[in-house]
Amino acid sequence: MGPAHYQTQKRLHAIERGWIVLHESGTYLKFAQAGADKFALRRLSYEEAVSFSLSTFTLDIDGKPMLVLRAKWQADADEICRAWVQAHWDELTREGPYGAELPPAIRLRMARAAEKAAYETNAHSALLFHDVSIVILTGAERLDEPQDSGEPTSDPEQRPGNDDPQAS
Repeated sequence: MGPAHYQTQKRLHAIERGWIVLHESGTYLKFAQAGADKFALRRLSYEEAVSFSLSTFTLDIDGKPMLVLRAKWQADADEICRAWVQAHWDELTREGPYGAELPPAIRLRMARAAEKAAYETNAHSALLFHDVSIVILTGAERLDEPQDSGEPTSDPEQRPGNDDPQAS
């Protein structure tokens, strides 16, 4: 008896026990529910089957990066940031003319390299907010990279991708 005969005998044994079934086409075998239960096989959900790494996000308040956090999805980061802003609303608003309360300009974006580095460096002492580690950026960390106001510019030296030293 060779290996092919042994393999055939094992398949027949599994079929007899109801662990596997021959597909209708006769071209392949598949696990029956009894076999899946016996060998602890189950279908994985999409989230279980595909692993995602966490992305690093920065919350800009009035054009300045204020905090950095990691989340799987941007929608999750947005929800966390909205809750953080609501919890700190009194600290973020400022008084305008005639005593009117002015809301801050808030923007969530992907973190830049220096902000990611600040997160890595300070993650051990991060604040825990809604089970997410948040690193509050200090003044020095905010100045490491030029800030993007998000507004278009007519100055060619300030345009993205202008790395030409002969441009001026």
